[in-house]
Amino acid sequence: MFKGVLTAQITPFNKGKVDIEKFGQLIKRQKDAGVDGIVIGGCTGESFTLEQDDCNLLWEEAIKYKDNNFKIIFGIAHNSTRRSIEMVKIANKYKPDGLLVITPFANKPSQSGLIEYYNSIAEVSDLPIIVYNVPGRTAVSITAETVQKLTNNPKIVAIKEALSDFDEFTKLKMLLKDFCLLSGEDTLTFPALCIGWDGVICTSSNIIPELWVEMFKKFKSGMIEKAAQIHLKIFPLIKVLFLEGNPAPLKYAMKLLGLYNGELRAPLVEVSEATKKQIDVELKNLALL
Repeated sequence: MFKGVLTAQITPFNKGKVDIEKFGQLIKRQKDAGVDGIVIGGCTGESFTLEQDDCNLLWEEAIKYKDNNFKIIFGIAHNSTRRSIEMVKIANKYKPDGLLVITPFANKPSQSGLIEYYNSIAEVSDLPIIVYNVPGRTAVSITAETVQKLTNNPKIVAIKEALSDFDEFTKLKMLLKDFCLLSGEDTLTFPALCIGWDGVICTSSNIIPELWVEMFKKFKSGMIEKAAQIHLKIFPLIKVLFLEGNPAPLKYAMKLLGLYNGELRAPLVEVSEATKKQIDVELKNLALL
């Protein structure tokens, strides 16, 4: 159902408010580059700072770009089951292609609690659900065995795995042979494809979508060595984009490239001078500056 390069879209702001005109421009740029879809309001989209009114604005704009070749996925990010359910009910009305549902953050539910959480979401969702595991942000990790149990629910169709542990990527592939597997780690995407993963929900494709599309197409056409060369080419840039809390480095890079004004929503602030210098170097190495 979900495959290829899906961009975790930034949320653009202007003087503290969502810049919906810029948001549309950024979506069109992704679509024109040939990515397979976008995620609205994931971690790269600063989901934890978005109010429901913000989400409604973003969702209403994003859905205009939906077609058979360009998936629109909405992020659901709350640590309260009740509030997540409320958000899903609103999302249903817009009819996106799916929902990216992060594990509840901060309150650290058990594995049985996570099963109950996702099944509760699925009960009210009209849409396919992607489980989002990102323990670096949530302080809880959903195990491969727990995801295997969730596959019994037909609405739960995929996982975005953002645990920086390739052993876990391998384990998920071994246990979930017919389940959609999407990398949430840009640097691990190429090796994940090599063991049969389906694609990526990607941060760095906000600035280099064409290179990501080229890498994926070459891989799928059997040009593995050329795909590997692209992976190695973009790897240093990806690393510097995560020197500080995402999306602060990314938004600084987009500002340098004239794609966006760089504004973040508090508590995020502009990256340090040391990080700026490293981003400058890697953008120049890719001849983007």
